[in-house]
Amino acid sequence: MVSSNAFSNISADKSTQTPYDQWSLWSGDHIGLLVIEPLTERQTELADFQIVAANPTMMRSGLFLSDSPVGQPLGAVFSGRQADEQRRCYQQCLNGQITPLIVSTQTSDRASTDESVRWWQLTPSIATSTATSPARLVIVATDISQQQRALHHSQTEERTLR
Repeated sequence: MVSSNAFSNISADKSTQTPYDQWSLWSGDHIGLLVIEPLTERQTELADFQIVAANPTMMRSGLFLSDSPVGQPLGAVFSGRQADEQRRCYQQCLNGQITPLIVSTQTSDRASTDESVRWWQLTPSIATSTATSPARLVIVATDISQQQRALHHSQTEERTLR
């Protein structure tokens, strides 16, 4: 389990009125973050649940689901079999009770290397990244002091995917 609460590095941005919550990181750039599901037993060594975001261009439009068409907004989030669990995890994240994973859903055919670099630069709390599949990079947000190591790893991983 990651000890630090990565969500403390993220604050609600009230400067833009939208029908959904929009979050910004230290950089000030808007980034769509969304709890989608509790993690599997194997993944819980890293965090309690995962948050997903679309590629850097799409993120500025709001919140997205990784398993939904790109651009689908928050309106469809808390639905289906895991709606109650999603809602509970999301509230615990807001309250700082549990530690999230930040997940980039971009793939080698959906985002260029430049876009990938921008995504990583927008995430100052990154510690490490791990490829869980050819199409997904998982970023465990912990100590900012390790950001450069994560950035280097992400760039290497992206070149591998391409």
